[in-house]
Amino acid sequence: MRSQALRERFFAAAPRYEDRGFLGRGGAGIVFAAFDRELEQEVALKVLAPPADSEDDWSWRLRREVRSARRVKHPNVAQIYDLAEAGEFWYVTMELVPGRSLAEVLDEGPLTVSATIPILRQAALGAQAAHDLGIVHRDLKPGNIMVGAEGEVAVLDFGLAVDVRKDVRRTRHGLLPGTPAYMAPEQIREQQIDGRIDVYALGVIGWEALTGVSPFVRESPMKTLLAHLNETPFSRILDAVGVPSELVDVLVRCIAKEPASRPATAAVLARELSAFQVGAGR
Repeated sequence: MRSQALRERFFAAAPRYEDRGFLGRGGAGIVFAAFDRELEQEVALKVLAPPADSEDDWSWRLRREVRSARRVKHPNVAQIYDLAEAGEFWYVTMELVPGRSLAEVLDEGPLTVSATIPILRQAALGAQAAHDLGIVHRDLKPGNIMVGAEGEVAVLDFGLAVDVRKDVRRTRHGLLPGTPAYMAPEQIREQQIDGRIDVYALGVIGWEALTGVSPFVRESPMKTLLAHLNETPFSRILDAVGVPSELVDVLVRCIAKEPASRPATAAVLARELSAFQVGAGR
C-alpha cells in the first residue's frame, strides 16, 4: 500500500517523531498524529507531496506560505509550529486538536440548525483571523474543520493557504489548489481571489451539514467544477428540512457566483449567523 510505505519511510527518516496514527489526507499531503520526542508533546504532522510538475522554487514558495500561515493565531485556528525536511520529505508540524473532523460528524447524518450555526460561525471567525493578515485558506471543507467535545471549533490545514497581498500566481503548479466540491467560481477560473472564496466554501459546508447533500458534487471532479460555474442549487431542499428562511437567504448568498453578492467578509458572515444563535430551533 503506497500510503503505508510512505508512512514507514517518513518515520524512519524522522526519528524525532513517534508514529501515533493516521489522521487523514489534506490538500497537499498525508496527516499523522505523532509524538515529538524533543519537545515532548503531541503534534499533528503533515507529510507534504510536491506536485508532479514541481518547479525549482517549490520549497521556497512552501516556506513562504507556511511562514504566512504561522502568523495566524486565534482560538478557532489550529496553530502551525514548524516546517522541516527529513530525507526525501518536507513536513509541517501543527497543533493536534482533540475531537472529530466535521467530515466524520457528517458521516453520521445531517446536523440540526442549532448544531450547524455555531460550527459555521466559529469557522468563519477562524477564517477571518487569517483574512485579517491577508491569508486565504483556499481549502475549507468538513475535513479541515475540527469539532471538539464541547462544540469548540478549530480550522485546520493551511497547507494550501496563500497570502493574497503577494503574487498569487507564484503559488500555482498547473493544478487548481483546493477541493472541487468547495471551490468558488473565481478560484476555478484562476482569477484574483480574496477571503470571499472561503465564505463561499463555508456556505457549501453549511448547506451540506443541514441537508446531508453537497449542492455541487457530481459524478466527476470536472462536472463538479462545472456545476460551481454554471448551476444554482434549489434552495427548496433547505426549506424541506426546516431551515429558517432567513438562514436559507444567508447560505444562498454565500454561494453566489459573483463575489460581490456574498457576505463581504467572513466576519460579516459570523455576525449574520450570530443572529440565529438564540432560539435556532430544530
